[in-house]
Amino acid sequence: MYTINVTWLGGPKWDQTLPSSFNPSKKKSATEHLIETGGQSIDDAIISFDTFRQYPIKVTQSKTDNPDVNWVTCLVIEEQDLAKSQEIKDKLLDNYTRKQKQLEDSDSGYRITIEVIQP
Repeated sequence: MYTINVTWLGGPKWDQTLPSSFNPSKKKSATEHLIETGGQSIDDAIISFDTFRQYPIKVTQSKTDNPDVNWVTCLVIEEQDLAKSQEIKDKLLDNYTRKQKQLEDSDSGYRITIEVIQP
């Protein structure tokens, strides 16, 4: 299993205790925060969800004690077949590398670092 940690730096701070704008009975996700603060378009979010929905990936978004880190998105690829797992990892890396470049070229204030943990 591969794990990819995407560390989100800069940009408006995500407060995971706030209610969701779309469903006030739930808490605001980092993805919702990112869309609302200009770090990602709703169309990009939908395309990303649709692209990776079929794969066995466990995704969490969490805060850390480091004040320089806005949040960390952790993607655990649960595919047991090593070749398939590597293919999923490569697709995710391609997606996040494009996002990294897009953020560098934008004025959103966000930037990301990407770490891959090998199985």
